[in-house]
Amino acid sequence: MNELLINNLNDFDDWVECPGKKRDLSRARLLRAGVQMLCEQSYASMGVDHVLAKAGLSKGSFYHFYPSKQAFGLELIAQYAEYCNRKLDRYFSNPAQPALARLQAYADDAIAGIQKYAFRRGCLVGNLSQEFAGSVEPFHAELNAAIQGWEDRVAGLLNHAKSAGEISKDTDESCVARIFWSGWQGALNRARMARQADPFRQFIAYFMDNLKQFHEQQHKSITT
Repeated sequence: MNELLINNLNDFDDWVECPGKKRDLSRARLLRAGVQMLCEQSYASMGVDHVLAKAGLSKGSFYHFYPSKQAFGLELIAQYAEYCNRKLDRYFSNPAQPALARLQAYADDAIAGIQKYAFRRGCLVGNLSQEFAGSVEPFHAELNAAIQGWEDRVAGLLNHAKSAGEISKDTDESCVARIFWSGWQGALNRARMARQADPFRQFIAYFMDNLKQFHEQQHKSITT
């Protein structure tokens, strides 16, 4: 894949002029518009003309980069997933915090994000996963790859937490990471419906408490 032009956008929203040619800026504007739209609406309702109007570009600009709406959609998924990967890596690699505190910090940032946009925006991958749940390739594969990348990062962080003694050594980090992201998407949808962050905060608190309680139970069973 080419250089991630979406990274020239701050939080996918604040336009920052990036170095490069005009065509690169045009492509970045298309990606920005597409991501914004798919965080708020379905792929089916996102028309190419709507994307172009939001990006302030001509139809020729779109087809210069993408042969079809499907090709555009696939790149939006890949770019959004990689943006989230880099954000996860930034939070999870913070040596100044214990592992679970890093996960909490990432969650706090997500809560601030949904509040910033008045609960209009959700997760692009989560939204499309619901829309294409029964579909076949290529969206199915691209969405699964995105989620797997996120699960792997959380599993790696939990493994670090296990090594540091923050959670039980019997924790199945891969299984818990899958549970985390399933709960995350459900809590995010509920928060958007309720127009308040409480469902999201409650999920994170419950998840963290269960990790700690399991650790304490395992520790007691060893010492008694």
